Amino acid sequence: MRTLLSGYSLSLFFLLSLVPHSAHAGGSLLTLSFNDLKPSPIAGEVLVTLAPIRRDARCIPTPYSVNTVHDPIPNPLGAPVTSIADAAATLQTAFDSWNNIRTSFADLRIASTVERTAGPTFDTINEVTFIAPSGFGLTGLIAASIPITLPVDTFFPDGLDLDFDGDPDVSNAIESCADIDGDGDWEIPQGTYPAGTILDNDIYFDASAIRFTTGDAAVDSNPQSVDLLAVATHEAGHAQGLAHAMENQLSDHDGTQTTMYITVDASDPKDQFGIRSLSSDDIAYSSYFYPEGTANQGPAALQSGDIAFRHAYGLLAGTVSDGASGKPIAGASVSAINLFTGRTTGAGYSGTAQYSLDMTTFDLKAIDPISVVDGSYEIPLPLGLYKLAIEAPDGAPGIAEEINHTVTIGNRLGQLRFNEEFYNGGREAAIEYSPGAASLAVSFPGYRYDGFDFVTNRQEEIAGFGALTKIAFLDPTPGMYFAVRVPGAEILAADQGNGLALQSADYFTFPRKRADVALFSQAILTSGSVTGTQVTIDLARPLDSVHGFAGQDGDFTPFYFRRPQKLGRKVLRKLRKGQIEDLFLVLRLPSATPFPTQSGLAPAVGVSQPVNRAMSYISTDGKNWTAVTDFDFMFRLVMTAL
Repeated sequence: MRTLLSGYSLSLFFLLSLVPHSAHAGGSLLTLSFNDLKPSPIAGEVLVTLAPIRRDARCIPTPYSVNTVHDPIPNPLGAPVTSIADAAATLQTAFDSWNNIRTSFADLRIASTVERTAGPTFDTINEVTFIAPSGFGLTGLIAASIPITLPVDTFFPDGLDLDFDGDPDVSNAIESCADIDGDGDWEIPQGTYPAGTILDNDIYFDASAIRFTTGDAAVDSNPQSVDLLAVATHEAGHAQGLAHAMENQLSDHDGTQTTMYITVDASDPKDQFGIRSLSSDDIAYSSYFYPEGTANQGPAALQSGDIAFRHAYGLLAGTVSDGASGKPIAGASVSAINLFTGRTTGAGYSGTAQYSLDMTTFDLKAIDPISVVDGSYEIPLPLGLYKLAIEAPDGAPGIAEEINHTVTIGNRLGQLRFNEEFYNGGREAAIEYSPGAASLAVSFPGYRYDGFDFVTNRQEEIAGFGALTKIAFLDPTPGMYFAVRVPGAEILAADQGNGLALQSADYFTFPRKRADVALFSQAILTSGSVTGTQVTIDLARPLDSVHGFAGQDGDFTPFYFRRPQKLGRKVLRKLRKGQIEDLFLVLRLPSATPFPTQSGLAPAVGVSQPVNRAMSYISTDGKNWTAVTDFDFMFRLVMTAL
């Protein structure tokens, strides 16, 4: 799997402060806003808020120029395979995936070409180039969308030269952006533009490290080759201001990732094909940021075939707060799962946040509690019944620093260390016995529903492993068992005198191919013992189990126990009476071959090296167990002390 793709924001510094501006983070790329600077608690510093990165409606449709200096496009694996003409056509197809959204007025177009050997600069030309900046490949990126944005609300007067090339870039003779003097760059109308407005956006593809292909037949499993349409569709989302999404599989039955997920599996053609098609979350946020039917004229006015945003989407809103401290959380991923399809339909990030900025060194600091203003979120959703859930962008999956500033601030303050859970209505609390229970939420077009307020659980974990190394068990046998011992003494020690609610067994899983779903035949909580080399695990009388367990892609997947309090009482009683010695968390592979995945390959479990506590075991028959001595399986028991 390769790191794809990231949106960065480089800011010009204009000091003409005008109208205050604020906006919710949602799934947006964010930039620093120097509107309304206030003193920081740190002497000599100021508080800097964040603004969403957006296209101004006056500059839609947005033209792009393709750099033709290398035609055909270089191929690091051999002879060139893609011409600039093919690339330009593919880029327009990628843009059209977004342009054709009926509820969004975003409109990106390949309009011209430019030929130059130097990399893109701020020149009011939106350039697409296959010449990556020096050192680009060292970052692990294969493409990037880099916008130049306003850091403060600004009035641009007629005749202003924005890029200092001697050519005026602002005109009072036009109402929308246009190349009125025919020199290749575009001029913008005189007027006020808010912080976060994109003035110039360049899209880079690193053809020195990756072979970019066009056409279905050229998509392959070579990890140094990738489908240009897939990557360009992702970058077109960044070009509108969309941030990376957390959803790398849409449901327990569909391993397709959202287009805006952070990476692509270049070795999996099905994953590349999947990225070409926008998910409901991608469509919702383009529509949320560029809503059709919100103006009487211009791009946002309804045209033939358009649908007003308010006629297609409702909004679900609430807050996320920490159960231990009560503080608001910035950067929690809140997702909505359709009750009937089981698919993740939409998601967003919680929080309004700000930095403390040293104006001398330009060092940005996240400080507690000033940097997190609130834990609010708002998700656009089509008509439907939903289960809401939260998850931490803790790197498994979703790297905080690769999403946006709000998520980055939450991560730097240590807020993104909670376990995932469902919204549980009036039972939301710091001590929530059944985090797997969900209350339903309805989204109705044209309405905003508030009050879906999450409180993270105060939980304890018994986990006998170290850091993830992503080394899977490489020679799986159909029906194989993976087990981890949970010492009974540690469970007893977790009881503070009022009992325990045993809530879940969390298994770190991932599919062998991104488009697969990590399907296991069974997840089991049971008892057993280890005496010397003799391992006994009671699979005939499990304490709880579920058949058809769908693991997540590169993350802990909870198997929520059905009666956490009753289970906790039972386990503590049996441990104290000596009726059981230890618990075991077990996963079993499907028995049928090929395995029931798109690729036919077995799912894998996360492992860590070096060995931490040597409590992992495998078995091919469920009777004879072999201790794993090379690594630890990443399974953990999650509980709450009552």
